[in-house]
Amino acid sequence: MQSEKVYQSFILPWWRQVLWTVLFAGMVVVATVGNLVVIWIVLANKRMRSVTNYFLVNLSVADAMVSTLNVTFNFTYMLYSDWPFGHFYCKFCQFIAVLSISASVFTLMAISIDRYNVTFMVLTYFLPIISMTYTYAKVGVELWGSKSIGECTQRQLDNVKSKRRVVKMMIVVVVIFAVCWLPFHVYFVVTSYYPSVVNYPYIQEIYLGIYWLAMSNSMYNPIIYCWMNSKFRRGFKQFFWCCGAMDAGLRRRRGFTPDRLDRSMRSLSPSRKNGTSTIRISLQSTYNNPIAGST
Repeated sequence: MQSEKVYQSFILPWWRQVLWTVLFAGMVVVATVGNLVVIWIVLANKRMRSVTNYFLVNLSVADAMVSTLNVTFNFTYMLYSDWPFGHFYCKFCQFIAVLSISASVFTLMAISIDRYNVTFMVLTYFLPIISMTYTYAKVGVELWGSKSIGECTQRQLDNVKSKRRVVKMMIVVVVIFAVCWLPFHVYFVVTSYYPSVVNYPYIQEIYLGIYWLAMSNSMYNPIIYCWMNSKFRRGFKQFFWCCGAMDAGLRRRRGFTPDRLDRSMRSLSPSRKNGTSTIRISLQSTYNNPIAGST
């Protein structure tokens, strides 16, 4: 009886379940679509195939794995205090979580190193954060603090500006990563030393919020790339333009009905004006046949 009461205390009211479901669903959709678009932009455009962008593809793959293979299943377990996906996927889901998070953090660490040619938490959080902070600080000193000897060509100045923009973007990525994951690691440190914290009345929703913040990191990177990098911004515009063009093409093909054909034919019917016979040519037919429009 006591265990059933404790179990029921972790079941949220329906309206809170709906609220959390909307938050997690929105995060999963934005993270999955955004990271897949980033992968498409780099792989589909030869000019985007640089070392740094390949690292970003690796980061996007890891983030997409988290959003599709991990978040939804763990959220279901946290919401209903029940795991309906079987023993195998329980193990596989945790493997994907560790693999994806490790890939993300060590990819960020590799990017920072490439820019400058106690516990699991220390290895996957503090050590990479310290390493990235140090390397980006050194890069900043080199790019903003040093002065070249003699005059620089315009190409050299543009190259320096481009490197500065990339470094700024990656610094924002690292800061967002640190902010999103810090509460997650702090939570487990606190609960390991003070296990009674898990009996706090609102601990489930507190953990849901902490977990959402950590997992939402996977949806921020594509937004940062689009915001701070003109090439990625053009890639996103191209992707959504292609989606819109395909949708418009389908609607045009489906929309050419007998009724529209009849109206088009009526627009070509003869009429009398000042005793002479004239023909009203529709704008669409004039557009398709410029010679007819010029006669």
